[in-house]
Amino acid sequence: MKQNKQDYKDYIYIRIPKNEYEAIIQGRKKVTKKDIEDWRFDYELKQSTKTKGAKRAAKTKEYRAVRKMFKALESYYNSLLFEGEHITPYKLAKLAGVSYPTAKKFWNKYNLDTWKENFKYKKQEALNDFKLIELAEILIAV
Repeated sequence: MKQNKQDYKDYIYIRIPKNEYEAIIQGRKKVTKKDIEDWRFDYELKQSTKTKGAKRAAKTKEYRAVRKMFKALESYYNSLLFEGEHITPYKLAKLAGVSYPTAKKFWNKYNLDTWKENFKYKKQEALNDFKLIELAEILIAV
């Protein structure tokens, strides 16, 4: 029989400590309303901390990738060997040490096509402006 998501909404999930569960099964303990409320609270607390931890981990991972790519942009445009060539998403991925899809997503999200002309001529000013305007939210959030 195939189950759907609605089947899971018809139940309430609780976390019962193992020793209390064994006592209930053996008949040494009676279950009260307060016990059920406490177990339900424990279950909800565990679920909420699990999702908060996952969201924080994803945000931290994104922060690290953004920081790597910004450092790569900074080192590319401020290097002594800079020949005036434009950077591409592929080149950015190689310099930062991140995957191409991550670099491409960064490129599109922060619209680097419009920024790269500024980077070429105004270097440090443009990089600081880019950091303050585009990256301020992600760098402060973590």
